[in-house]
Amino acid sequence: MSVAGRQGDMSLIRFHYLIATSEGVDYVQEEHALGLYSVDDMLEFFGRAGLTARYEPEGFVGRGLYVARKAA
Repeated sequence: MSVAGRQGDMSLIRFHYLIATSEGVDYVQEEHALGLYSVDDMLEFFGRAGLTARYEPEGFVGRGLYVARKAA
């Protein structure tokens, strides 16, 4: 199971796992912190990485898609 929240420009997701083994059941948690960036921010990051990029708002499933390649 997971519980998600937002703190500023970060999405915080805490995952909770029950893992069954032959020795019993363990409970484990982990937290993921994911940066939330604008399209302009992402295009800038691609440029800093030496890539030429564009953003396709529709993408394959309506959620957007970045297409990038090594800059010439």
